[in-house]
Amino acid sequence: MRCQKCGFVSFDPAPACKKCGHPTAGFTRQELPARAARPKRRRVWVIVNGALLVLGIGAFLFYRNLTANRDQAIRAADQHFALQDRAAFHEIYATASPVFRGIVSEEDFTRMMHGIATKLGRTKDRSQAGWRSVTGFSGGPSVILQYQSQFEKGEAFETLTFVWDGTGWRLLGYHINSPALLSF
Repeated sequence: MRCQKCGFVSFDPAPACKKCGHPTAGFTRQELPARAARPKRRRVWVIVNGALLVLGIGAFLFYRNLTANRDQAIRAADQHFALQDRAAFHEIYATASPVFRGIVSEEDFTRMMHGIATKLGRTKDRSQAGWRSVTGFSGGPSVILQYQSQFEKGEAFETLTFVWDGTGWRLLGYHINSPALLSF
């Protein structure tokens, strides 16, 4: 507010002018220039843009980490399938995660894999049908990969789960679903 008598500008709601003592009734409301509001708007704008930038960078890094995990798990799946196609079931079992080996014995796993190979025959084609990243399996990040597979004697849908154990991606689970496996 500006004192009408002496022109002193005060931002305090005092009963009288601090310079000349004139009563505040003589003060006029002084409009601040429009530019005075801009620093506050600019600050809000900078804060909002900064927050959006941080969120964008965080989302990018999160997605990059997910896809890096996926790509590494796909390489582990390729190795698994190469061993499976060669019937190297002992090697698959030996490199699987300790959790996997604690659930199924090597003898049972080998018997199951031989049964699958007998019922379905050799792999003709395999393509990735989906994937997702999860946490909470065995304390490390996990990737679930799904494949649509064509074998000599029928189609199958294979799901592999890999877990990161700190040194590499280890097989945590293998599931195969095929109508050809249901025949007796």
